[in-house]
Amino acid sequence: MTVFGKLALLSFSLSLSIAVCSPASAVDADVKLITLGTTAGPLPRKDRAQFSNALVAGERLYIVDAGDGLARRIVQAGLDFTKVTEIFITHPHNDHTGGLANLLNVVWQYARLKPLQIIGPPGTEETLQGALAFNKVDEEIRLSENRDKPLSSIVTARNVGVGEIYRDDVVVVTAMENSHFQFAPGSPAFGKYKSYALRFEFDGKTVVFTGDTGPSDKLRTFARGADILVSEALAVDEVRSRLQRAGQWDRMSATEKQGWEKHMSEEHITPEQAGELAAAAEVKTLVLSHLSASGKDNDDYTRFAEAAAKKFKGRIVVAKDLMQISAN
Repeated sequence: MTVFGKLALLSFSLSLSIAVCSPASAVDADVKLITLGTTAGPLPRKDRAQFSNALVAGERLYIVDAGDGLARRIVQAGLDFTKVTEIFITHPHNDHTGGLANLLNVVWQYARLKPLQIIGPPGTEETLQGALAFNKVDEEIRLSENRDKPLSSIVTARNVGVGEIYRDDVVVVTAMENSHFQFAPGSPAFGKYKSYALRFEFDGKTVVFTGDTGPSDKLRTFARGADILVSEALAVDEVRSRLQRAGQWDRMSATEKQGWEKHMSEEHITPEQAGELAAAAEVKTLVLSHLSASGKDNDDYTRFAEAAAKKFKGRIVVAKDLMQISAN
């Protein structure tokens, strides 16, 4: 058995190509996706960490998004957090960046020498500065105890545009602006921040992350032929019902409700829309992740797979934390 463990797939008896996988050990493969955290939004959950992923290619370890719980999930996956090569951010919402500050502190205390690079859309450099500020008090204490280099010496960040954003001898990474951010003119974020989909092209293998996004024809072209498409999947009605049961909906103003409805319907995609995207892009495997909370612990999201399968007849995997999926 390898360090990662085995990949397990549970097949539904639906005469559909659907699989719901459990955390397990790795299959021998050149490129592996590990779904470190799979929930959407800021709501803490018992059974899922916020959205983050690892791409493992030989000795290289790339992180895609950095939600809360990232450092713990990296260790639980059997990976070495000091060996992270780069961190790629799809957009600077907190559920995609909330684990950065802790991870940076941990790798600093465990004597990382090569600077860790964080790459993402506008807002990424600013997010790093916030993470450094959060760690400042602890940093000053530890510099007075046993550390001899500042935390900032082991991390850099780059705000990047679209197109090719990174290349090394293992992977080429391309970014495309998606439709998650549609800010009103005059709002604080208008013209300032962007949201990306990311395409990772290894030697003969391709993994695409939609990021948080609304439906997009451009995204179909961007994801064309991917071996793995990692797509968000949100059920708007379920989320609204959860807010209503919790009493949050009644506390929202009419303007807040209107903005929420627009955001959820135009700037996210449903499982069925994810299936449409996968079919149009002719991908091999669709991984549904960044899953909206239903209020039910240990939800297996079988209904999400069934909805996606109405449009996509290929392999569908509903992500769980610490799942491992081969790109082969």
